[in-house]
Amino acid sequence: MGINSCGSDGEVRAFLTLDMTAIGDGTNLEVGANTITSDLPDYKPDIDSWSNLSWDNNESEVTVLGRVIAGENYHMNTYWDDYRDGGSWEILVYILMH
Repeated sequence: MGINSCGSDGEVRAFLTLDMTAIGDGTNLEVGANTITSDLPDYKPDIDSWSNLSWDNNESEVTVLGRVIAGENYHMNTYWDDYRDGGSWEILVYILMH
């Protein structure tokens, strides 16, 4: 969780971040993050590439700028392209705020 300086009201702000990183077996990743969806409030998606090539998107991340509520359920989906067989798959993360 990233911590920002105090807001104008003196309240400390913290930003929730979720990160999924694909780890290859050497130099060939063979999968790439394609799309991120979420129901987190005011989330900002970010897909990064270790090589700056669109097919090497090894990281999907969301930073939540909105206020999360204790006891609420949220989710983050990342859709990954699989270059080994031309398919694709999805990783879904459920988050329960306590």
